[in-house]
Amino acid sequence: MVLIFLLFTKQMSLGCWKPGGPLLLVLPNVTALLLLAGTFLMLNWPPVSIRPSSAIKLHRGAVVQPERLEKSRNCSRPCLDGGKAKECYFNFVLEPSLTVGRGCSKCLHNETDCSQQGCIHADGVRRTMLSVNRQLPGTGIRVCEGDVVVVDVESHLPGLEMSLHWHGQLQKGSQYMDGVPMITQCPILSDTPFRYKFRASNPGTHFYHSHYVSHHADGIFGPFIVRQSPKRDQNSDLYDFDLDEHVMTISPWSHTVLAYNLNSQENLQISSILINGKGTYNDPDSDFKIQDVENKFSVRWGNRYRFRIINAASLDCPVQLQVEKHRLVIIASDGSPVKGIGTSNLVLFPGERYDVVLTADQAISSYWIRVRGHNKCANLHEDALLVYDGADVWDEFGSASYSALKTLSSAMERSCPDVSSSNCGQHKLKAPLSASNRRSSPELQKSQAGMKLFMPFDVYSYDDFDDKDVNFDFTIEEEPYYPSYLYNNKGPVRLPQLKKLTFAYPPSPLLSQLENVPRKMFCEERCKEHKTFCECLHVVRVPLNVTLDIILVDEGHGSNQSHTFHLHGYSFLVLGSKSLGRPVSVSEIKSMDAHNKLSRNLMNPPRKDTIVVPNKGYSIIRFTTDNPGYWLFEARSTSPVFGEAMEFVIQVGDQSHLLPTPANFPRCGILKGPNFIF
Repeated sequence: MVLIFLLFTKQMSLGCWKPGGPLLLVLPNVTALLLLAGTFLMLNWPPVSIRPSSAIKLHRGAVVQPERLEKSRNCSRPCLDGGKAKECYFNFVLEPSLTVGRGCSKCLHNETDCSQQGCIHADGVRRTMLSVNRQLPGTGIRVCEGDVVVVDVESHLPGLEMSLHWHGQLQKGSQYMDGVPMITQCPILSDTPFRYKFRASNPGTHFYHSHYVSHHADGIFGPFIVRQSPKRDQNSDLYDFDLDEHVMTISPWSHTVLAYNLNSQENLQISSILINGKGTYNDPDSDFKIQDVENKFSVRWGNRYRFRIINAASLDCPVQLQVEKHRLVIIASDGSPVKGIGTSNLVLFPGERYDVVLTADQAISSYWIRVRGHNKCANLHEDALLVYDGADVWDEFGSASYSALKTLSSAMERSCPDVSSSNCGQHKLKAPLSASNRRSSPELQKSQAGMKLFMPFDVYSYDDFDDKDVNFDFTIEEEPYYPSYLYNNKGPVRLPQLKKLTFAYPPSPLLSQLENVPRKMFCEERCKEHKTFCECLHVVRVPLNVTLDIILVDEGHGSNQSHTFHLHGYSFLVLGSKSLGRPVSVSEIKSMDAHNKLSRNLMNPPRKDTIVVPNKGYSIIRFTTDNPGYWLFEARSTSPVFGEAMEFVIQVGDQSHLLPTPANFPRCGILKGPNFIF
């Protein structure tokens, strides 16, 4: 036996292992020698550095070493060349809130109190809303390119399930974080926390929103800004300042709570347009008016300012924006740089974002900014002020200021009477023409795509359904089942449909629980036999790493409006877009394409993630299918509050190409257990 006096571990410090107090041991000779050797190695081993945080990089077939990042709760900072990425943490508490509530008690008498924490102003009319951290819009996310974003969601929405989509983030390597219920994840239930974690790899002006249209319309949305270093920003030489206070989030607002109102689809009324959660309301049926200008944007003469403008509408509300006596230079769209194009009239469809440069070169004064609504927001507008440093800020508006506003309003109506007209709609954008830009677009290396998809759509009228068409015995497999929205209304039901199909969501997420999705839900199974109407899970399967052209065709028999689509998981090149001015068929467009009569811009097409398809026309988009997963392609302009949807899913690659489902990822699905006898 050997008596050994050892130093043994009692503590661990941040940075290295440290020995502690003495320990007296009496052990057999062999054991003692082994213990002495082990203790010697431990005491002389190099210190192990422990960093505050790490971000795991996942690759197919392997997990590489984590990248160590500094944690921060405030990542809004200058994005410098060579700067280190951070892990940016946000906590989102979702709950019902009251506009013009107790936190706004002094708002009507003191304008600065309207901006105090806890005061949600909206358009000055009290209503219940759904909020992110009791703000409207919700808490803004402002990070640098390459930062890792961590958002802990705490949902306290009574009786509601939800998810958050990060509009504009491509989620390469983080497909499970896209935020589409029953496509990439299970819905987040009330009083259930969920963590989103992904890298902000796509720079530019974006936003987040609940993927449930009614929740989005009720207030769950906010800006998501990913800035670049000057060297990586192709247009950094065109502006002097890129300020947080020059982010402009535009949204329609209703005085009806949509999330709990089953009649909102028929009776939906947009009451006002908000800029950064504030607006004015004029009641057409009374003398009640709230006319104070709630938004003011400050500039200093001689400087060039980057404004980031977001149409965060959940409904069909294109908007038109103009600044009195100032031209705007468009430098980016949907987060991607474009060749600078001057305009005095900016048009944004739902989900679109534009970055513009405003040069403060007019006389020092205050100038009107007007946002004018179209379609569901027709006859609505909201005004703000561009205030030069040193100018008088109007407290009471005189005849001269209102005369200037009237002149601006008339000019906007002349330049864009309707967003579907030929002289008002999509801006003629082009990508910056540079060698580096062409190298970064492999889609342009060949004139022909490796694969083409023609996707026709239209608005159809259904008027032949009543109770006899519905099987109330719940034996849906034996007889056609038609959803109630087809026969609940007295008159014909007008439905927007892709390929005359209405999209139905599965009972389990396609990405994480494909094995739990019944085969009979897919369109190729459910719609085998000819039916008057088919609601099904519409999935289009494409191989990995092919160049894909999608030709969206608005046949235009049942509608005279343009339609807006958004693709998850990708940005795409817009090769061409045109209205033929008359109803068309997909067979006619196919014939034109076969005879090379659909022109494609293969030199400098703009890159976007949201596309406006002109009424009675077509749009051609192209991208390389290099991001495996299940990605929703949705029509944002026709998104219903409840019921039918004009959407489809693009499945890129097969199951072997997908990353493993994260550990402990929530599961959900069909809850039909065995037949128990009690």
